[in-house]
Amino acid sequence: MGRAITQPGRNTPIKRKRLKDKDGNEIKGRWVAWCRYAGDDGVVRRAKRYSPDGVRDPHGAKAVAALEDALPDLKASSGAAPRQKVDEETLVDLLRVELSKIRKSPEYYSRRTVDSYTRVERVMVSSVLDDEDKPNVCREGGHDHLGVVKDTPAKLVTAADLKAVIFDIESGHDRVTASQARTLLRLVGSYLVDSGVWTVNLASAVEFRRRRHAKGAAMGLGRDEALELMSALRTSEAELPPSKSGTRATGRTVSEFAATVDLVDPLMMTLWTGLRRSEVLALLWSDVDFEAQALTVRHHIVRAYQHHGEGEGPKTELLHEAATKTENSARVIPLADEVVEMLQRRRREYMTGERVAPRVGVEPVIFPTTVGGLRDPDTFASQWTRIRGALGVPWLTLHRLRKSTARILHDAGFTSRQIADLLGHAQISMTEDTYIGRGSGPSREVAAGLSAALGSATK
Repeated sequence: MGRAITQPGRNTPIKRKRLKDKDGNEIKGRWVAWCRYAGDDGVVRRAKRYSPDGVRDPHGAKAVAALEDALPDLKASSGAAPRQKVDEETLVDLLRVELSKIRKSPEYYSRRTVDSYTRVERVMVSSVLDDEDKPNVCREGGHDHLGVVKDTPAKLVTAADLKAVIFDIESGHDRVTASQARTLLRLVGSYLVDSGVWTVNLASAVEFRRRRHAKGAAMGLGRDEALELMSALRTSEAELPPSKSGTRATGRTVSEFAATVDLVDPLMMTLWTGLRRSEVLALLWSDVDFEAQALTVRHHIVRAYQHHGEGEGPKTELLHEAATKTENSARVIPLADEVVEMLQRRRREYMTGERVAPRVGVEPVIFPTTVGGLRDPDTFASQWTRIRGALGVPWLTLHRLRKSTARILHDAGFTSRQIADLLGHAQISMTEDTYIGRGSGPSREVAAGLSAALGSATK
């Protein structure tokens, strides 16, 4: 059924809903109210207003009131000129506007997310602004699809144009960068829909082709595979592959490399607790309660851009933040006996001077670099990527190692709620759909249960 026609000067009933963070969790006291209205020019547009900053809004009434106050001015100012201005703007112009909004909304976007979107914006803009004599990795067959972002008015851009842009970025960079570019273009598309320039969000129509993974890749390792992996990390005699920039034989084994760069213990912590890599590397000794055999997760490490003064460009720094990725990520995790023994051994090594412990304020972290600095999660991931192929698990990223924790617990009979609490998920559906996945099919117990319930009815 089509949307009812709204007469000039009128609006549809105002609706409201709670705002959610990037993980889908509702934000207490924050609402958005929206409706469609017809301006004096007869064009139907969408308007929305949020709960005012610093004002308690438990039921969304403040957001509704803000929209009601704004509607008269919106209807009166809805002429052809403002809409024409949006029509003539390019996607690059609108992209910069949306990025400015993101940077001013730290309550909705983490520092790492803002940095990622800024990097993607540079990828898109630098590619389309390159001189003709400069190589452009995002050109295909001599045609620069990214020129659409810079030169074409938004009203003339098609879904095929956006698909070509995003796929060019994927071929010139990687899938992650292309996915982030699609997210930014979706934000721009939402603004264009609200402004009446687009009738639908064209960027939402772009879908990536699903990649085929190796068997078991989607949901991680099982129990026996995980134990074999940890044993191989300590004993593997496989030759260490060269680094990305090297081609010569290294003359070292995988197990020697893992011991040298201290991979075994943090990987064990990841597998035995399901922590994210940024959480593992941010752990302080004060987070561990040896008597209760429990660990409190309350920090994470992030690499973020920092500005150090006028005239200086942004520089990246590792930050040890007294906050977690999401509100539900702050949690207390019980520790297995093996993990407690590993932590006690590392503490003895620090106390005897066998290991160097960097300090965050006055507290040492548990997993520093070998020279005593804060450990970069990206460097940690690169070190693991270098050897995982030699260990027979080239598909096993650190994130899939975290999924392995969920799979092992699920196979052992733990409930989805218990696994979600361990991983720091607010929604059980995230754990079930993304971390556990479907089983091998209905078991014989299902048939037995149906027989017990319905069998007597057929006799």
